[in-house]
Amino acid sequence: MPACSICQQNLHSSLLTDGICLGCELKKSNGLTAPKGGEPAKQGLRCTRCNGSYFLLPPDGVCDECRAKEESQRLKSIVLTTSIDIPRREIIEVVGIVATEVAIAQSVLKDFANSFRDIVGGRSGNVQNTLKEARQSCLAQLKKEAFELGADAVIAIDIDYNEATTSSGVTGGILFVAASGTAVKLA
Repeated sequence: MPACSICQQNLHSSLLTDGICLGCELKKSNGLTAPKGGEPAKQGLRCTRCNGSYFLLPPDGVCDECRAKEESQRLKSIVLTTSIDIPRREIIEVVGIVATEVAIAQSVLKDFANSFRDIVGGRSGNVQNTLKEARQSCLAQLKKEAFELGADAVIAIDIDYNEATTSSGVTGGILFVAASGTAVKLA
């Protein structure tokens, strides 16, 4: 695979122009020197968060790594609740409704074990674990949707569980979890 003649990054030939990748071409046109073999940039722009040196930065001056860390922290801070308010926090704006759905198919072996459990009775660890996984996935997706809308919390969350039937009318096999709520901004 050919490499960029400036940064030495291996790229498909369709991504190189005269042996130079687009990133280095842009850097070159801006009068910046390129690092050799993974060395840090000697000249360039500084990230406003980590002070790292980069050839290109978005207009806000924050590098991709710092932006990803900030987004991850903000995503973790989004509050999820089934209540219609959050104690000691004022809701200043309703952003919109967010909803997610997760469908998880159980394997044939799990279906067989569940059928056996129906006969002898008792709790099914397989089904419980599958439902827990689906619920956690739904709630994580709610946080992501709220984050994308710029919300600080999702209130009045409703979680619904259901089981799909196959075309033959036999139940089992696919478990559905749906969650919805109201995305809000907090003071």
